[in-house]
Amino acid sequence: MVMSKSGTCRGLVTAGLIAATFLALSGCGGKQERLAAHLEKGKALLAEGRYDKARIEIKNVLQIDPKVAQAYYVAGLIEEKQQEWQKAFSYYLRAVELDPQDARTQVRLGRLYLFGGDLTKADECAAKALAAAAGDPAAQSLSAAILAKRGDDAGAIRLASSVIEKDASQIDAVALLAGLRAAGGDVAAAEQVLQGGIKASPQNTELRLALISLEVRGNKLDEAERQFVELIRVDPDALEHRIGLARVQSNRNDLVGAEATLRQSIAAKPDDDRRYLLLADFLATRKDSAAAEQYLTGEIAARPKAYALQFSLAALYRNAGKADQAEAVDRRVIESDRLGPDGLRARSELAESRVRRGRVDEAAVLIAEVLKENPRDSQALMLRGQLALRRGDALDAVADFRSLYKDQPNSVAIMTQLARAHLANGEPELARDMLGKAVAMYPKQADVRVLMAELEAKTGDTAGALQELATVLKQDPKNYRALNARADIQAAQRNWKEAAQALGQLKTNYPDDARVDQRLGDLYLVQNRYDQAISAYDAALARVPGGIEPLTGLSNAYAAQKRPQRAVERIEKSLQDAPGNFLAYALLGHVQARQKQYDKAEAAFRKGVAINPRVAGTHSELAGYLLATGKAEAAEQALQEGLRNIPEDSGLSLRLAELYRVTGKTDQSIGAYEALLKHEPGNDVAANNLASLLLDSRVDRSSHERALALVRHFESSRNPAYRDSLGWAYFKLGEYAQALPQLRNAVERAPHAVVVQYHLGMALYRSGDVASAKPYLRKAIDAKAEFPGMDEVRKILAEG
Repeated sequence: MVMSKSGTCRGLVTAGLIAATFLALSGCGGKQERLAAHLEKGKALLAEGRYDKARIEIKNVLQIDPKVAQAYYVAGLIEEKQQEWQKAFSYYLRAVELDPQDARTQVRLGRLYLFGGDLTKADECAAKALAAAAGDPAAQSLSAAILAKRGDDAGAIRLASSVIEKDASQIDAVALLAGLRAAGGDVAAAEQVLQGGIKASPQNTELRLALISLEVRGNKLDEAERQFVELIRVDPDALEHRIGLARVQSNRNDLVGAEATLRQSIAAKPDDDRRYLLLADFLATRKDSAAAEQYLTGEIAARPKAYALQFSLAALYRNAGKADQAEAVDRRVIESDRLGPDGLRARSELAESRVRRGRVDEAAVLIAEVLKENPRDSQALMLRGQLALRRGDALDAVADFRSLYKDQPNSVAIMTQLARAHLANGEPELARDMLGKAVAMYPKQADVRVLMAELEAKTGDTAGALQELATVLKQDPKNYRALNARADIQAAQRNWKEAAQALGQLKTNYPDDARVDQRLGDLYLVQNRYDQAISAYDAALARVPGGIEPLTGLSNAYAAQKRPQRAVERIEKSLQDAPGNFLAYALLGHVQARQKQYDKAEAAFRKGVAINPRVAGTHSELAGYLLATGKAEAAEQALQEGLRNIPEDSGLSLRLAELYRVTGKTDQSIGAYEALLKHEPGNDVAANNLASLLLDSRVDRSSHERALALVRHFESSRNPAYRDSLGWAYFKLGEYAQALPQLRNAVERAPHAVVVQYHLGMALYRSGDVASAKPYLRKAIDAKAEFPGMDEVRKILAEG
């Protein structure tokens, strides 16, 4: 700031005076007029909180003259406001290089040194500021803060008090003195200091927030509420003040007032979706989900393009276990926004839902649609990587998680997923390296250390694994995952006593957790201690009536005791208590099928379907059972019935098409796949299966060309089945040069797949490389598995 001849601060001069000063110094008009205008406009925009526009104006100044110290000072202020501390530091450093006598900049730079812990540099800045402007209150406030940082609270209090006596508007000194008074236990004195600062600077929000913090701590909620009301008057656009007021009102059980505050925040800025979401969350948590649902559906009806509200409604449904309603919301967003950012997000969320419901093929189609439009979409990449891990395609998972890690190198979730993928891909050292980085970055993240322990256990370092878990349990003796992992490791080592002790600690810490009883049951079961296993499963079932896991455990224990009828009785007893448990009916069907009670088993499967016909799994279970018992026509009807109830379920469509194929109804299978692709043109599973069917069942060139068109986009796929289909399509069309690289890639990725060996062998043979072909053909024959073309292969091998 501008200083008088005596060195005292005269404050910021007016915009007109600044401009006149620049003109007088320059002796010319155009360039300096533009410079001064941009600088003053930047300051004005900074004061209004329009930081992006202010940044542009300051950039304009520096383009005209890159040596204007004051421009760097203002640029630093802009970056500080946006908490870009490193950028602010760089600007202040440049400003003091150009003008070391500017006390204001020295103080701002000193504050950043102080926050960074470099007290020596902070002291130097304070000294330079005071040398340039003796007695400058801002510099003295900095010196007081440095004293406090060095532990000289008494000296800091004296200096800060002296500053405030001279100028009560010195915010830093007020905040420092109040903080020191509060830390010393004199809260009343701290409040008095803050009240004096607020009186001197009534527009300052930081001091009011500090006072509110003290008042809330002292349970002076009336005073805190009054201060929030004043804050809102001073800064009506700041949402956080309205949130704070609503929180205080909620803490006073003034739910009517809190709701009114949140509704007023919407009225103050009706185009801000965050405000609607806050009210919806308040209604869901402080009233009930029905109130939140009613509110959101009303707002969505009025503003159907407010997609943030639609996502909030979908989340509300998911939390309430209403998956169908949540998916319906996602589909509406997709229909409305199509391939826009919200349409893509809805696809990703719908894909997550489909994965949770076991409809993985449908999820894969949605993920592919998202990544086609945005290959870097983090949610879709994460899902695709997780699905790849689930199906055993570790290499694909590594590629996806690496892409995510490149964009988000500090994400512990991505680091742990990448480590899991490396481990699944047979790269334990890479997995350990990644987890080591995560542990170094987040040493108190228990989940990371537990995952490191699991990795070490899998790679044979049991001692290292137990040491990692001991570190976690030292910090948190009740850590669920660590105790559970310790039990797993001990059980894997057949140290039954130690495993039981770990589970016993879990039982002590979490006596009502059914999962602990389930684990105990599993532990006893592998030791053939069937009666104890049954007791543990009974305890789990008592806590989660109808729970399918304890019911399954009981069934396995009774089966091991050769008491299958007892398993039936327990499931039937559970169904009396929870007659709507369709999963229990499926379990009952499996148990009765093992007893060859086929009529009863079929009745149980059908009962599960009848209870909830909108669950694809029940139809698939019934169809699978019917097919296994030789009732192919009935299985077909079961899948068709499923599609009548869930016509959008591509998983059922795929199963029906495959059923047609295995029962010899080739034309119907082709028709089913074509129908599915018409509805979902991006379904790669259907495209691959249809192409394979056309290649193996049809001999006309047009069918083979159709197959190639279906799979041509698999050119860079990491899925060996897809690359095999593409290579075989080229082979069928006589394009052996194009076929070979695809088939070689497939063999590299799936070296034990018989059909892939056969396909590569045939492509080599047809291209004239008989010597290279025969090992692959021999390997296909030696596998003793049936595949189309076996007779031809035998003839080739017999040629010698």
